[in-house]
Amino acid sequence: MRREQILLALKEAAKCGPHTEFVIAGSLSVLGLKALPPELMSMSIDIDFFPLRDPTHVQDIVDELGEDSVCHEQHGYYLDPISSGILVLHPGWMERLVMLEFGSIRAYFLDVNDTAISKYVRSAENDFRRIDAGLEAGVLDFDIIEGRAQFEVDYPGKDDRHLLVEG
Repeated sequence: MRREQILLALKEAAKCGPHTEFVIAGSLSVLGLKALPPELMSMSIDIDFFPLRDPTHVQDIVDELGEDSVCHEQHGYYLDPISSGILVLHPGWMERLVMLEFGSIRAYFLDVNDTAISKYVRSAENDFRRIDAGLEAGVLDFDIIEGRAQFEVDYPGKDDRHLLVEG
């Protein structure tokens, strides 16, 4: 996945409702930091996103640009709406968003280290591979991840903090 593909998807999303500002979460948040990240970090066909200011009209976007939509079939990728509430994020995450402006569209990418914490807690095998690739390439900073993971993160399960800190 490349920034240009995200831009095209967000331009189409803006046509579906009043939104022009979107947060990009998940593995593709690395594209906010690097236009050409390690391939393993940007190998995804679903663009996890949510409107920055107002989560309404998301269903309109999903119908037009979501999984199994015409857009998905034509381009091979799709917009996947999420809620910021499902992410495990350290306080201050909004201040660390990386904003890229594409004309009237603003894309706010989660900080890659914040994403790594959330991915680690999710504990999917592909997430571990992406985290390892990011650490090896110097895109992720282990000390930052460790520091944020130990303090003030609202973990969904009682064992999640222990797993991340000990992991």
